Amino acid sequence: MQASQGLMGAVLTQLSIKNLTLVNHLELQFQGGMSAISGETGAGKSILLGALALALGDRADASLITEDAKQAEVSATFDLSEYPEANSWLEAKALSNEDSCILRRVISRDGRSRAFVNGSAMTLAELRELTEMLLDIHSQHEHQSLLKKDTHRRLLDEFGRLSDQANALETGYENFKQLPQKLNSINVDIPPEKFDADISSNVAMVVGKLNKTNPMEFGKIIEKELSKD
Repeated sequence: MQASQGLMGAVLTQLSIKNLTLVNHLELQFQGGMSAISGETGAGKSILLGALALALGDRADASLITEDAKQAEVSATFDLSEYPEANSWLEAKALSNEDSCILRRVISRDGRSRAFVNGSAMTLAELRELTEMLLDIHSQHEHQSLLKKDTHRRLLDEFGRLSDQANALETGYENFKQLPQKLNSINVDIPPEKFDADISSNVAMVVGKLNKTNPMEFGKIIEKELSKD
């Protein structure tokens, strides 16, 4: 088990389990540095990993609930103080909680489950989008984020200290992709008789600038020209 990013990673600080398989109630606190959980076969190590996997968005099953309980609940708390990417994800969804991230999963007897991030309900897709940034559970034959091309690019950007530039490029590219739609809306709004020599000249000027400009500046230049009266 390790953080999804080798250079900067989230730190698991607490794991809570209620009414899951053989565990009625368990609270684990993790300190800084490496933690190791050992024990003989059948001691319950896999229950802890299974609970953590559920908190991260793994498939839920009602058979995991203890016999005399109506629901099972697991929660995992992460310290994100040195993990800006996950913090940015939380801030974008108005879920920021002072560098802390609490994942909670509730499983009901009818097989349904609910997921929460910092107290707010999330879809499983959203939960997994976040948790893929936080942690990998390494076990035999299981998929790991190290096999993903996105992870390769992210690690390379971090190693070269290029994360800010990469984020700026991604934002610029997303803006650039929206420009055709903006241009189409302008074409609809302007009557054909308004397309005169001046407009053609402006278009030629923009194209000329694009041909001489760094791709990072494409979106800014086009948006500036389109915003003119």
